[in-house]
Amino acid sequence: MQCLHSFISDNTRSPILWRQSSQRCIKKPELAKKLLLKVLFERTFMKFNVTKSGSSATIQINEAEFVAGKHWFWEKFSENWEAETQNFFTTNIVRGTDCLDLGGWIGITAMMATALGARRVDILEPNPMNFMNLLATQLSNENLLKSWCLSNSCISDSDENQFIGPFPKIFSSASSSRTSSNEVDGVEIPSLTLSKFRENKRAYSLIKIDIEGGEQFILKDLHMFGDSMSAIWLSLHPAILLERGDDIEFYAQEVARLSESFYITDGNNFEIDTQTVKERVLSKEARPTWGTEWGNLFEIGLLPKCYFTRISADKVITRKLQ
Repeated sequence: MQCLHSFISDNTRSPILWRQSSQRCIKKPELAKKLLLKVLFERTFMKFNVTKSGSSATIQINEAEFVAGKHWFWEKFSENWEAETQNFFTTNIVRGTDCLDLGGWIGITAMMATALGARRVDILEPNPMNFMNLLATQLSNENLLKSWCLSNSCISDSDENQFIGPFPKIFSSASSSRTSSNEVDGVEIPSLTLSKFRENKRAYSLIKIDIEGGEQFILKDLHMFGDSMSAIWLSLHPAILLERGDDIEFYAQEVARLSESFYITDGNNFEIDTQTVKERVLSKEARPTWGTEWGNLFEIGLLPKCYFTRISADKVITRKLQ
């Protein structure tokens, strides 16, 4: 990987060297594909470093530094964390534009967006404990007072208040943002709809959505971003919905229908065909290869067809020149 990075850094504008390298990679198509992607988008790998000191941690992402409160995640955080998320962010965030983080947790993806040049990050986090963590991070970093806009709320298909829970998840500062019908074992928070963010006229170059199954309620609303410049990184949670007994068939159909407005991709902006996505959503495998250690949970990229175009030979999706 280090050699690949050095090659790209030195030779991104050399088609001769690219051809020579691709010949050497012919027996390693995955490496060749990644190398092609690096040439096309002139991307660099993100660099992470965490320094812990007492009750705080200093997180370095590329050249940016953030002071954050103590949290178990920083003990486990490394450069290998969610490689596809890193790839999607580095490829699609346009420096100087805004980003929207729905399900901000403790702020790692908002930090990544800021480090990659986002001018402003709007962050929704329903879990009050996680929100307090985000607020403490914002107050500990003067630059984030202007560039982060925090809201202790959830995203849904209704603007009526919602309950999230259960309490054990909330007080453990887990990433839970699941809505709950149990008012006794939940916290009432404001709910916003996606239309609020479409109407605010902000040119989000990237929208990240990770709301632990709640995405089933906003899949139809995502189409309103089909004529925007927003690359969407959407976390899918079929294992959670299956466990709860929700209508997984309808969920799979709505996910597949997103292809009407968007190119569906992986984290490298390589197109995934609709049938494959649907099969993955409906899979009953406990730990599929495309999922995580917690089961059939995975992300897809949604790139608006109005602002992105397909490079047909390799099914790579890139922004159109405006």
